[in-house]
Amino acid sequence: MDSGTRFADVLLPLPVSTYTYAIPDGLAGKPVEGGRVVVQFGKRKIYTALVTGIHDHKPVSHEVKEILSVLDEVPIIFPLQLKFWNWIAAYYLCHPGEAMNAALPSAFKLASESKVALNPDFNPQQSELNEKESLLVEALHNRPAIEISEVSKIIGQMKVIPVINTMLEKGIILMEEELAERYAPGKNIYQAFGRICR
Repeated sequence: MDSGTRFADVLLPLPVSTYTYAIPDGLAGKPVEGGRVVVQFGKRKIYTALVTGIHDHKPVSHEVKEILSVLDEVPIIFPLQLKFWNWIAAYYLCHPGEAMNAALPSAFKLASESKVALNPDFNPQQSELNEKESLLVEALHNRPAIEISEVSKIIGQMKVIPVINTMLEKGIILMEEELAERYAPGKNIYQAFGRICR
């Protein structure tokens, strides 16, 4: 890591403080404040994290790992939202990452243990799939959901979150939580209200 290395402070969807990662020279895409990047946290866990600051100061409190890839080259979150999450964290005595985890849609916070499922609305005849996408779609025809940590074995590629992110944007797959929300059985509000009042 040379003296010209830039660093990014990131917010992880975990009960931990902000962590700092190095921005490698050969990284495809440029991280921006309010955009998401893919990082390794711990020995094997992979997460999407939100960039909260970019600077030249190497931290001394922890080992500095490199950002694995960039998901957004424009912000998806703005300073006012970060300020609000910080206020929530201070008010409820939690970490800002926990506030972010509650606020962001599940598709925005991919992690190794997240599961993806085939979108029931996906029509393979109306979409062109590349080789990696085809392999994952084929696997999802045989299994209802697959953990992101398993996807690398299926498609033969280590950096899978950018692939997953593209497939989510194309509507090919859904996060398991999104699928459950979309296809949850409907409830009659009047019946539920009547049970409460009895």
